[in-house]
Amino acid sequence: MGLQRNDIFNPPARARDIRLTPAKLDVLDFMQDYDVIPSTYVKAQFSPDYARNILAEFIPAKLVQIPDGYEHIDARNRIRPLQLTELALKKLSDAGRLRRRVPMNDHFKHAYLRSVIAHSFAQAPKEIPQLTLHDEAELLNRNRPDPQPVPDNASWFEINGHTVRPDHPAFGFTYTLGQHTASMWFHGFEADRASERVKSDTYEKKTIAKSFDQYAEYLRRRLYTRFDTILPFFPIITIGEGRMSTMLDALKSIVPEETIRKRFLFKALPNFLAYAPLPPPTAHMVTEPWQRTDGDFSLIDTLKSVATSKQRAR
Repeated sequence: MGLQRNDIFNPPARARDIRLTPAKLDVLDFMQDYDVIPSTYVKAQFSPDYARNILAEFIPAKLVQIPDGYEHIDARNRIRPLQLTELALKKLSDAGRLRRRVPMNDHFKHAYLRSVIAHSFAQAPKEIPQLTLHDEAELLNRNRPDPQPVPDNASWFEINGHTVRPDHPAFGFTYTLGQHTASMWFHGFEADRASERVKSDTYEKKTIAKSFDQYAEYLRRRLYTRFDTILPFFPIITIGEGRMSTMLDALKSIVPEETIRKRFLFKALPNFLAYAPLPPPTAHMVTEPWQRTDGDFSLIDTLKSVATSKQRAR
């Protein structure tokens, strides 16, 4: 019998030794911010040939794996979803490069969607030099003389006895034009796999209507002031234009205040876990338009416009 070839779908029984150079640690460092990351996103970050060779070493070393729950009839011919193993996280910890991150308890498909969205937002400052990304800790500590520890559930909030847990921690952007800046921030985002009902007769099960009502109440009660003094946006990313249209109609009927409805932003992605292609590894979440109940909305154009207005008014 010939030798059995090891690949990501057929890893070796035992991990092979690998010398983790600073360059290889850089790849693990990039990947650790995402529960699931497409192999093409890694290759775009570090150049295709370079990343391909390093990932080929990571597979027999058992540093990367296909996440549990991934199934596709044409899996071997599609872009690989990758996940760091516990061994990889230990290697990062040993090198002093492991970043603390609260894990989400969700299934593979939802985690994949979350990660693709988060990558696009994180990519924005790399494509737009005037843009700065602020994480949850920066938003909480921006007006404090001494930074405070950020609790694991800093972005969670209570509404009528129910805990709302966004699919991503709060974050924000600042656009700088000369001496002038424009900022906006987001109370995380919601990644919708179109698996939840829009409405329900009971309040126990999570629905789209319930989420809209909770986020609207968050604004009415001004719970956002612990982060900043300006109103946040609530990005909602779903699968398919039809689902997005249904959500927009639902928001109109659930939230009567137009000023609050305008804080909800909607975007539809293709169902890349079926047969549609993955979104590109770009800042499309920031550079391409969103939908609101009053029409199109552009994050980057709005930031540029505010900064330009401040510059002209000086």
